[in-house]
Amino acid sequence: MLGGLPDWASWYNAASCGPAPGRSLPYHQLLDRVPVRHRLSAYCDIGSARAKRISGENAMARGWIMRQMVTVRRGLFAGRTLGWIGLVAAVVPGGAPVGWAQSESAGKPRDEVESALQGVAFRQGLAGNSGWPRHVVDNTLHGADGARLADANGDRWLDIATGWEESGRTRIYWHPGPGRAHLPWPFVDLGETPSVEDACWVDLDADGRLDVLSSCEGRERTLHAFLAQTAEGDGAGALQWRHVEVPASRGRTAWMFAAPMPQVDSAGRTAARRAAAEPIVALGSKNPNGMVGLLVAGKRPARWRIVPLVAAAWIMSLQWADVDGDGDYDLIYTDRKGAASGVYWLENRSTSSDDVAHPASWRRHAICGLGREVMFLDMVPRHPTAGQGTPSGDSPPGSDKFGDLPRGQQVAMTSGGTTGGLAAGWRIVVPAKPNRVLMLESPAEPRERWHETEVDVPASGLPTGHLKSVRVVDVDADGREDWILSCEGADGDRRGVFYATIDRGRIRRLTDISGPPGTKFDLIQVLDVDGDGDLDILT
Repeated sequence: MLGGLPDWASWYNAASCGPAPGRSLPYHQLLDRVPVRHRLSAYCDIGSARAKRISGENAMARGWIMRQMVTVRRGLFAGRTLGWIGLVAAVVPGGAPVGWAQSESAGKPRDEVESALQGVAFRQGLAGNSGWPRHVVDNTLHGADGARLADANGDRWLDIATGWEESGRTRIYWHPGPGRAHLPWPFVDLGETPSVEDACWVDLDADGRLDVLSSCEGRERTLHAFLAQTAEGDGAGALQWRHVEVPASRGRTAWMFAAPMPQVDSAGRTAARRAAAEPIVALGSKNPNGMVGLLVAGKRPARWRIVPLVAAAWIMSLQWADVDGDGDYDLIYTDRKGAASGVYWLENRSTSSDDVAHPASWRRHAICGLGREVMFLDMVPRHPTAGQGTPSGDSPPGSDKFGDLPRGQQVAMTSGGTTGGLAAGWRIVVPAKPNRVLMLESPAEPRERWHETEVDVPASGLPTGHLKSVRVVDVDADGREDWILSCEGADGDRRGVFYATIDRGRIRRLTDISGPPGTKFDLIQVLDVDGDGDLDILT
């Protein structure tokens, strides 16, 4: 997340140049909280604001320069027992800040401290020198494969569902609140889901509570449902989860992705009674028997059915949007492999909610990128009309899971979400391996050929991996579109997450976000995780 020190290093209150309220820890207690990898022993002369010696186990620490130190005056600590002195964060090359704490042995300061003080500098976060510190939600399993968001417990903060592919588990994470968002999040391990590729929030049994649907490939080739069983009145801890393997899905194909269909139309009208009682989820899979299809759910899992719509080789994205402006939701998808790879949309031609789940109600249209290895797309309106709804993420519009979220928590999702409201045209941005981005713009008649612009990601400058996912957002608040991009194959010094500054459809500059740590990143979610008013990245 951008800004703010981790909990173990947030003792310093920049506004008052003194210890933050409630964080006046003695030096030795503070030191005990800090992971060894963040410790850097140092001697610093406060008066000259120069580091005399900086060393530590981390070789990156050597040569760091303490630039911005504060002359500590007695008046700041009047009437207070001084266990340590908090100083302003130092700035190191590349913009990664560190903190400083004084040893207890130094005693109380004079009017102006000029003697050499022994202390400890604490490196901020894990993000290297990018300036975007990294905070771990969970790192106790292997192969986290994307993150899907919804306010599942009604506290107005977005919770996470994710599948851990290599560990074969599905977990959900309850947002701990903005004050603790930078710490590991509390979680529930829902159960075993071998080779899980995706886990999304959706009310499968139409009881008003969000459940979790896990898509599994490999030898498993089964959809797993985790049904929330108890009332939410007592908070997240009161929920119990019933694990059900979807009978209609067993062994059928390698399930890759799922996206709940909204239960309102694009103008915000509530769906028909029958549609509300039979939630519909778009499904994507890869060979063998790859497809885009619909899961028709309801009260009894034994009666759930799967309706294939079109064949596919390897589905990446599934996105609901009213492409043609006729008041209902169409389905956009990317197929990354095979002779028919590309970006497509399925036109919803149903005349009522009763015939949505019939193959004849859907017609496929090719958009662009045919024959290209297209990955996770993002889709934004070109010219939003008056009254257009805010893009509403994983939870379907009208589910009352997103309507009253804090500002910054109402976000659009990359792949598998819903782009709500009416729009006079659409722009799709999608990476095409290995290092190009396709920008696709719809004509007035979206069934006709879309305009395609192919943008090269510069090979010089910032070293990056192979493109995987994109989010279209104004990162630097300059009123212009930026692209946040994630990568796989980001080994060595390559960056796995960065953003591109866009000007007239061309990349003008690449800016590091993740730093070198990490090799494979997946879906990108952009939202204000910690409620501080700026955008953070979850991946």
